Amino acid sequence: MERAVDSVANSPLSHGHSSPSFAPSKPHFLNYPLLPPLFRNPNPNPSPSPFSSIPTATGTPTLRVSPEESSAAEADDLRRRLLRLRFDRRSAAAALDEWVRGGGEVAISELRRIVAELRKAKRCKHALEILTWMESCRKFELASSDHAAILDLITKLRNISEAEEYFGKLSTSASKKAASFPLLHYYVKARDLEKAETLMAKLQNYGLAVNPYLFDEMMKLYVATSQYKKVLAVIRHMKNISNATSVEMVLKEMVNDKDIEVGWSTYSTLANIYIKYGLIQKAFEALRTAEQKLSARNG
Repeated sequence: MERAVDSVANSPLSHGHSSPSFAPSKPHFLNYPLLPPLFRNPNPNPSPSPFSSIPTATGTPTLRVSPEESSAAEADDLRRRLLRLRFDRRSAAAALDEWVRGGGEVAISELRRIVAELRKAKRCKHALEILTWMESCRKFELASSDHAAILDLITKLRNISEAEEYFGKLSTSASKKAASFPLLHYYVKARDLEKAETLMAKLQNYGLAVNPYLFDEMMKLYVATSQYKKVLAVIRHMKNISNATSVEMVLKEMVNDKDIEVGWSTYSTLANIYIKYGLIQKAFEALRTAEQKLSARNG
């Protein structure tokens, strides 16, 4: 008992000394061989990762745009604005006015490309609004093709009276000539023989050289209205001012039409046209066909 008391008396605590600090030892359970990998490092010397050499991005990511791409996007902004006008109730003219008020530049070549896209997509209203806006702008001078496009769109969106009124207001012969085709095309679709012939007479009175496309339209109209003698008259007239290709196209339509009997005189006229343009072989073939038809008629 005394030995136990002495042991306590001689202990550090009995003399007022503080308790020594001990460094925490590694828990023995981490060395347990069956410990799952969650607590143990299975590979103390790992090999470098194949991704370790890839630099890690920090900060806010940025998108670099080349000057060419940036300028192209700015130049294309007006196009996007106009093509986004999907509904007819939205105005292309108002969008153009807003663009100009904001300091945007407008090039007539760009507007023509946009109009071509809209017409191809059958968005006639917005195409006509852009062309009308161009026409009202003193900065631009419309070409004859622009006037033809306007008249064509008027026939599609409004009435023929307004189209005829617009045609009558055209001041230059080039514009009248260009706009005459969509106007005549409308008459042909409507099978309005009187107005079509009146228009052709006006063009000749204006001293305009009537192009083959107008004659093609007239022949289609004569075929549709069973005016076969007039078809032959047009072909003879085309011999002096037209080319062989357009005549061939009309002749093909006539041959394919079951209601039309193409006689020997038609092929004889076609042979003369071929000779005029130096197409000797085709001229011989046309004459041979004319001879066969004449023989069948007399036989």
